[in-house]
Amino acid sequence: MRLPVGSDHRHELVAVSALNQYLYCPRRYWYYRFYDAGDRSADFVEGTARHRDQRRQRDQFREQYYVAPSLDLHGQVDLVEETEQGLVPVERKRATSGRYYWNDEVQLAGYCCLLNAAAERQVDRGYIYLYETDKRHEILITEKHQQAVMDAISAIRSMSPDEPPGVVDNPNKCRGCSVRHECLPAATSRLDPEVAAGSEWAEVSPHE
Repeated sequence: MRLPVGSDHRHELVAVSALNQYLYCPRRYWYYRFYDAGDRSADFVEGTARHRDQRRQRDQFREQYYVAPSLDLHGQVDLVEETEQGLVPVERKRATSGRYYWNDEVQLAGYCCLLNAAAERQVDRGYIYLYETDKRHEILITEKHQQAVMDAISAIRSMSPDEPPGVVDNPNKCRGCSVRHECLPAATSRLDPEVAAGSEWAEVSPHE
């Protein structure tokens, strides 16, 4: 296993993209954060390439970086549009399912929080753009979204390199995961049933 990266992560600002990663799978994010398990999956590489293509082809897609120390948050927004109603963030996603999920909405809400702090104006909506469908989906940011952002930040800041989270509740998320070879969810679940308690991994066949 790789040595942990850095010595103390508890006082670092949290990247908005980390909110998405953490909500998708805390254990996967733990490996990225503390053991430098770089994501070189096909989805990551293709997604990065598409971002670069958009920057080259269309000048309006410019990454904007914001920092909000008061929120323990920072991040780079794919696109920020200035409208009559104010600033609107746009997050671009590669989603083969043609859908977006709650963790994507929370990431967008995190960007809205950054814009709120930077512009000192209420940013209560944004868009998720899906490459596969070439469609934008408007997301109205609610108190539930904002609370999810704060809860995820708190959970991330409390993580320790000595205490990996349990395996993810849905084994389907493990298929194609770039850190599965280090996480070993099936073997971990067999050797330490408490790690899999409450998840579908607890019901998976020992040979899976």
